[in-house]
Amino acid sequence: MILKVLGIIDILSAMILLFNAYNIHWVITNIHIIIMTFKGLFGMLGGPVGIVMGTTDILTAVFIMFAITGLLPIKIILIIILLYKGVASLV
Repeated sequence: MILKVLGIIDILSAMILLFNAYNIHWVITNIHIIIMTFKGLFGMLGGPVGIVMGTTDILTAVFIMFAITGLLPIKIILIIILLYKGVASLV
């Protein structure tokens, strides 16, 4: 069940990055950033693939925290990885 919730959080993160929807309520943003940061830190313990996935989560948290609207090529890569992780978690 927790894995499905984390998958939904990944998909929501991808949608926030894709649509630059940074003007959501600050409580939702802060909780989202905290979850993504902890998920990224603990994900980095899983070897080389875990480092890539953890870095993706941490970079996404930074993009959401500072409401970065530029850097489209990096955001596209992050969105693809987040959608893959989210869909894989839901299956």
